[in-house]
Amino acid sequence: MSDDSVQPEAVMDYNTDPWDPEARRKETATDAPDLDVRVVPDVEPIALADATRTQACVPVALQDAIFGTRTAARFSFAVIDGAKIDGLAELLETSGLPHRCLYTKDSGLQDVAPWLVELHDGTPFVRSLFTVGDAPWALWGRGWGTVLRSAMPLDALYAHLRHFTQVRLDGPKPVFFRFWEPRVMARYLFNHHDTARENLLALMGEGEIICVDWWNDIAVHAQARVAAERPRHWPHLREDLDRIRLQIYCETLTDELGERVPRWAILINPSGLKQ
Repeated sequence: MSDDSVQPEAVMDYNTDPWDPEARRKETATDAPDLDVRVVPDVEPIALADATRTQACVPVALQDAIFGTRTAARFSFAVIDGAKIDGLAELLETSGLPHRCLYTKDSGLQDVAPWLVELHDGTPFVRSLFTVGDAPWALWGRGWGTVLRSAMPLDALYAHLRHFTQVRLDGPKPVFFRFWEPRVMARYLFNHHDTARENLLALMGEGEIICVDWWNDIAVHAQARVAAERPRHWPHLREDLDRIRLQIYCETLTDELGERVPRWAILINPSGLKQ
């Protein structure tokens, strides 16, 4: 697919909430010297009826972000949550794609572990990740994980990401960090504590991360412009993530009430729920 067929991404300011429909129409440039964050609007999955007769593997709006050749990040990967896809390990074995589990065998968490998978354009497994429908192999909307672009090959990126599956907050004891949660990370990339910038740059390793918020038909595409050393601590991470998860819960609840009880949706103020 040529670059001419891909719509340019909308650049969003850090002070603009891309989850606010009014704010989403106000496209403004951001000039962050170290971390470039953009919102990709109108992300439409592949329809189940089209999946067997299309050459596309990813939504048109994400083709360049995931498989483009404009940057030095020449490898495409996904970090996929084993807790969201039944039998993920077996699916990966039959996919023909290089992959590694980010948790060790002795962790006892193999069935719910995240897996690093190298994505190849034109493969059925990649297409299934972005296909919507009631077929068991159509995985769109399950919150399965995030996409990464990197100059590092699989084994090098695996070793790098292993350092971030657990992080230290303010104390000596590490905690699990699920950086592959797409709806959470999409918001976190836009709205995080100032002290987290170096941590995010270290996590991304001069690469890119694409988080699809399928609930709102958008994606967040972030690119680290500089390298950063892996920090010893990640302060304020818990507060940031708790706040974001509450926002997502309120958003989901408000939308579901709007579908089931329209009158309630009129009475509820979503912005008040998120406070």
